[in-house]
Amino acid sequence: MNTLITGREPHPTLPLPRPELAAKLGKDWLDRFYAVRRQRMLEMESDPLTYGYEPPSWKRADKAIKEFREQNPVGVLLHLTLGGHRAGKTEWRSKRTVENLFANADYKVWACQATQEASREAQQGKIYKYLPTAYRTDTGKMRHGARLKVNYTPWGGFTEDVFAVQNNFGGTSECRFKFYSMNARSLEGAEINEAWADEEATLDWLEALIFRLVSRNGILFFTFTPRWGYTQTVRAVLNGADTLEEIDADTDLLAVRDPNGKIIAARKVPLRQQNLNVAIPGYKAKAVIVYFHTSENPFPPGNWASAKATLIGASDEKILTTAYGVPTKAMQARFPLFKDNTHVISLNRFREIQKNGGTWFHFLDPCSGRNWFQLWIFIDPLKRAFVAGESPSFDHEWAYIPGVGNPGPWAVAEIGPTPADPHGSRRSTRRAWFRFESALPDDPHLHAALIAFVTDVTGTGGRPLQLEGDVTGMVSIDHAAWFHRPLRADEWLFYDVNSLVNTGGRGVLRGTMYGPDRHVAVSVAQEMLLRPYG
Repeated sequence: MNTLITGREPHPTLPLPRPELAAKLGKDWLDRFYAVRRQRMLEMESDPLTYGYEPPSWKRADKAIKEFREQNPVGVLLHLTLGGHRAGKTEWRSKRTVENLFANADYKVWACQATQEASREAQQGKIYKYLPTAYRTDTGKMRHGARLKVNYTPWGGFTEDVFAVQNNFGGTSECRFKFYSMNARSLEGAEINEAWADEEATLDWLEALIFRLVSRNGILFFTFTPRWGYTQTVRAVLNGADTLEEIDADTDLLAVRDPNGKIIAARKVPLRQQNLNVAIPGYKAKAVIVYFHTSENPFPPGNWASAKATLIGASDEKILTTAYGVPTKAMQARFPLFKDNTHVISLNRFREIQKNGGTWFHFLDPCSGRNWFQLWIFIDPLKRAFVAGESPSFDHEWAYIPGVGNPGPWAVAEIGPTPADPHGSRRSTRRAWFRFESALPDDPHLHAALIAFVTDVTGTGGRPLQLEGDVTGMVSIDHAAWFHRPLRADEWLFYDVNSLVNTGGRGVLRGTMYGPDRHVAVSVAQEMLLRPYG
């Protein structure tokens, strides 16, 4: 207990009386007020599980998952909490995880972080903070027994990265800490009620966690600030999401303005969304998305005022991510300084430039067994480079599939090859899920053409040995695909490739593509010419 607290200190949720009011109330009343206020401050510090302050965003998140589970009583649910910097995401989930461990019989949790060090610093420390006071002794160690194991130090976290408590039903509930540095597919088998992925996880981790939750009808929580923008994980959960609730952003940071800079209207930012068709390979998942805004969290004192002062004048993308937890596709761009009004010219302007002469360059990358990539660049007499075309191409009005509009790229979720046997051979040399990102028309010829295209994306499939490096140049000599069942290219397809032989400068592989129903839909055979690089 902090004996230095007097009850007269500033506090973000326990305001002091205004000076003029304090003068009217008198010394005796103020002394009693400060004594009560001191007691409340001490309780909040010593027992945050019982007395801790909860921002409005916490109640919104609780309500969202409660209603979502009532609407979807069966099946694993995803609860994505995206938040600004210091918005209280980890605090919220730490407290709720502890509450669930005590309130439910035989409750099992996996709490996941990037590394063991990050887990001890973030998740484990905060979870320990919210344990009941009886579990937080001066040494951090409690007597172990059949239903209890709690041994914690600030520098080492929980011993063996696990703790167990006696729940309200007299049984045992436990929490184990896992790390993304582990191989998601080599985790020991377990049935869990709750998985909490703090900081962004890859799709293979999400898939592995969902698998562990199925038998207990569990919930997968993941909480992070989307600092890397519209990544594969973010895209999988947010693509197709519907916004159910939104709010005006702070107009000092985000606003719609006229040409003179005058504010016309406030910008809207989301508070709650849902997605009933989450694109995680192998699963039909449903997700509720809740946004924690930094302005809603009063801790530490001055948190929002400081953050706001730092963000004034920053780009919209940085403000959306840092203050509101909203990911933007622009943040994922490979060229962060690229601007349309500076670096894009009209076709008519380009034709005028061409009249002064120049040189065309055609670049082609065979891509080591993937589909070839081509780029056309024009260099004018001033040595300016103009990228005039690329193939494959997407995200503009001249994309390569007529009638589909802006098709977007393929989504690819790599699983990797199977382990090598003692001789170095593998049953599968490449395994991956594919799906076309955008919804496509109901044209079976279009879907067949796209799937035929992707059958050539065999990647490491032609290299049963030395899979870690590009040790051979591979060029397809002949390629055949047999379609056994109709498929849609905009649904997840599983592609399993294995090499049959590599000898005499030639290689042969075969591939099998499975539809969402797990039936074989396409068979593939390919012969390659193999040449060492250099």
